[in-house]
Amino acid sequence: MRIVVANVTEERRQLELAVPAERLAERLGDDDESELRAGGPIQASLEIYRVGEDLVISGTARTHLRAVCARCVEPFDLPLEAPVEMFLAEKARAAAEGFGEDDVALATFTGEEVDLAPLCFDQLLLALPSRLLCREACRGLCPQCGDNLNLTTCGCRPATIPGTGPLASLAEQLTARGRHG
Repeated sequence: MRIVVANVTEERRQLELAVPAERLAERLGDDDESELRAGGPIQASLEIYRVGEDLVISGTARTHLRAVCARCVEPFDLPLEAPVEMFLAEKARAAAEGFGEDDVALATFTGEEVDLAPLCFDQLLLALPSRLLCREACRGLCPQCGDNLNLTTCGCRPATIPGTGPLASLAEQLTARGRHG
């Protein structure tokens, strides 16, 4: 959704934004091999108003993505919601006043219109969890046979037998020290 900068006043105005899933897919680099794919459109409820020469945008953006679990490698739906809190300043003026690209809550624009979709998209990306999991208790894959441990219990033995790992000798020394000392 594009807004005309000159039409934004000090009066707060509500906007409902819908960005098609295809546009989200383009930004994600969505293809059949992607671990993160568009699952639906971006929906945003925003408020926009002017403060001096700057624009203020606040509200919430939400969507759902199709992701691949980092543990069990199964696809799952990932609902995503993010707050949108942005100041928009004209790029040349922002640079002249010392605002930089590192200012997270500041976005700049050139021209007479601003596209709000990329701003919402960026806020949703920042809300992504650092590790994509189908659920917190996901048991993952068996490291030996590759079975999904959420669906079955395989007959494989644990990869290391307690007391035989790389720190086993240290554990023995600490145990012996505790008995003698």
